[in-house]
Amino acid sequence: MASPLSVTGTEICQDAVLTGLGLAQMPVFHIERDLAEGRLVRILANFALPVAPVSVLYPRNRQLSPCVRLFIDWILEKFTATGAEPGTIAT
Repeated sequence: MASPLSVTGTEICQDAVLTGLGLAQMPVFHIERDLAEGRLVRILANFALPVAPVSVLYPRNRQLSPCVRLFIDWILEKFTATGAEPGTIAT
């Protein structure tokens, strides 16, 4: 489908949708506040997308920096909250 706008960042995509430039497929955790406050609405909610794996790779033989540890904890929290199946998330 032809598109007059193509973006590579979720924030820019969110801004474009909020200003009325069209539809977007975005991670729910990124737009949950806009959904809750009614700025965005789900369409085609009955059509679930296939699950896509997400991997966080890091060397196990090294001490993780605090920033990396915080990121891993954050991504685990976000993906667990979206209903990821048990056993699909490992640290």
